Amino acid sequence: MKNQSNPNNTSFIAEGTTINADIHSDGNIHISGSVMGEINTKLHVILNKKGRIKGNTIAKTAMISGEIEGDIRILQTLTLHASAKVNGNIYAKHLITEHGAEINGNIKTGNSINVLEEQTVNEVSLQKKAG
Repeated sequence: MKNQSNPNNTSFIAEGTTINADIHSDGNIHISGSVMGEINTKLHVILNKKGRIKGNTIAKTAMISGEIEGDIRILQTLTLHASAKVNGNIYAKHLITEHGAEINGNIKTGNSINVLEEQTVNEVSLQKKAG
């Protein structure tokens, strides 16, 4: 049986909740709390103003209003609202930023990049140290 993403399947992490683990999902992820780990979903990530992610994020699309410390890899459109704070590199086909959004990292956008294959300098150095 083919594994398909379900657009009606949404996981919620409420304000005041902290998850210390990686999250892998076929559905949407809506975060108002904190996640200390990687987010990887086939669909959408919504990070509310009070939401926090400490880890890398991979998704089809994302709308960020909170804080992320880690790289963001978005297959289609990443939207950074005015209250967004990103400490990490951004790889996205399309990037929309509102006035006031903070980005501390490198940005690669456009049709020519392969979001999932782009590697940061840190990832390459970690691989060299390990090997």
